[in-house]
Amino acid sequence: MERRPVTIYTHEQATPATTWTIVHAIGTYPIVDAYTTEGGQVQKIIPSSVTYVDPNTCTITFTTPRSGFATVV
Repeated sequence: MERRPVTIYTHEQATPATTWTIVHAIGTYPIVDAYTTEGGQVQKIIPSSVTYVDPNTCTITFTTPRSGFATVV
């Protein structure tokens, strides 16, 4: 098995939205984690779903509009 270098992409979502479209260009179906900042603290938020559009794009969906950032590994 060929080992690939780890690529990390950070998506910033400044405007609250129920769907975040993330074009990460990693070329695979990565692990996605979402976070928001509330009261000066970073909190992990759990999306309703993560959908892989293709190996370079995914969407994460929330039940209410959220802003924050996502890490894609």
